Amino acid sequence: MVTFLRNTLLSVSLLLLPACASLETMLYGAGGAAAGSLAGPGGAAAGAVVGIGAAELQQADRAQEDIKAQIIPKTPWESFIDSAGNLLHTLGWWYLILFIFVPLITKRGRSWAKNFITLSDTATKKDVDDYSKRLNKLEGMISSSMDHEQ
Repeated sequence: MVTFLRNTLLSVSLLLLPACASLETMLYGAGGAAAGSLAGPGGAAAGAVVGIGAAELQQADRAQEDIKAQIIPKTPWESFIDSAGNLLHTLGWWYLILFIFVPLITKRGRSWAKNFITLSDTATKKDVDDYSKRLNKLEGMISSSMDHEQ
């Protein structure tokens, strides 16, 4: 009886979850990334962007169909600007989630972030001294060339 109830609850929740707009966007983005991954990481990123864009356009069409009467209707240009702004906002968040936060879950991503954060501590005193010597030598060459011209 418990197994039947659990399976029924799981089945009903799986039927209701795709109705959520955010899950639809996520599924479109994942599908686009999966299709684009055949071309490599760049293709996966482009595929995710195209998938999310398609989901956003589809949701915008549905939202406009649901709104039958508006007090002041938007012009096509205003509607386009609003939709483009929403799309860019959503794409920005999805980029942040998919390519910044998700890689931090893996050990390789965490080690990369750790190395990037500690990058400022990589210069040694010897490196600074060598750079200073080269800079002084270059200044000497410039000043001597200026003296020869005069």
